[in-house]
Amino acid sequence: MAQRVHSARRIRAQILDSFRLIVTEAIQSYIADRINETLDKPIKTVEVKEHDHQSDEHDAAEAENSNDIVTTQEEIEALYIVRAICASLINPDRIMEKDTKNYCNITLDGEPRKSFLRLHFNFVRKKKIAVFDQDEPEVVPVTVPSDLYQ
Repeated sequence: MAQRVHSARRIRAQILDSFRLIVTEAIQSYIADRINETLDKPIKTVEVKEHDHQSDEHDAAEAENSNDIVTTQEEIEALYIVRAICASLINPDRIMEKDTKNYCNITLDGEPRKSFLRLHFNFVRKKKIAVFDQDEPEVVPVTVPSDLYQ
């Protein structure tokens, strides 16, 4: 087999050893990739099903409460900015928003218990965000959604 991929007329021990090493690493890498694919399939299936279920619940709740609730363009921009900031740590699709009359909650997996940011953009004069890091939220005044990068 080594003669088919190497240009040397005679395959010496040194060439054969390096060829063995390369083939062994390639096989191990292939096996590891196949194992990871097999293990990831059930996890991805569960995540997709949960996300679809949560989206359906979110849409139904939004339809019921849509009387006076308006999701502004600034809130949507802020959601995308938060997703971009968190993309290196988690899947951005897990970050969702739940708008209310007075504020917009940014949550993980759409669960209110996992709220980590609250956008108070409904009042033109006093725009602010509340970051839930520990017990008490840290309130930071903002003027535009791009202030979230700071």
